[in-house]
Amino acid sequence: EVEGTSVYSTPYTNTAAGTNFNLTDAELDTFVEGNRWVSGFMTFAYDSGSDGEANAVNNSGLQLGQGYLTIGDFTTAPVYGSLGQMYVPFGRYTSYMISSPSSKTLGRIQSRAINLGYQSSNTEITPFAAVYGFQGANEIDGNQASNNDVESYGSNLGLAFSKGDYSGKLGM
Repeated sequence: EVEGTSVYSTPYTNTAAGTNFNLTDAELDTFVEGNRWVSGFMTFAYDSGSDGEANAVNNSGLQLGQGYLTIGDFTTAPVYGSLGQMYVPFGRYTSYMISSPSSKTLGRIQSRAINLGYQSSNTEITPFAAVYGFQGANEIDGNQASNNDVESYGSNLGLAFSKGDYSGKLGM
């Protein structure tokens, strides 16, 4: 993904016109398959960080959105494990909208986590399950948490189905 803007403005007063060109957003998604059992996924995101007044070059940044390692081979065993910075499997957020809906923005959890899961290889009715844990917030009500233990856990259980032209997922 690459997004840019160009601006040409002529103020109402008799001051000079202004122009600007900016790379506002860019994202590179990479998938690496080391072998049948080991794969990795990384998302690098660039943000111009420009507020229109400061130097955009000095305020721009590159960050790792997601980066995790997965161990598992679904042709051999229906279990897998992932470790790294990811969106934990807390619900499904599929949308064909141009902008993300509020439920996606507010409800998904991105953290450095460990995830253990099960994915059946059945094609018509596919049960899936996952359990995960992560450290969670280090700050509660403005106070630093007393320890750095993994204290946030969750699970995701569901059933995917497909028959002809129809498919869907049910989960909790």
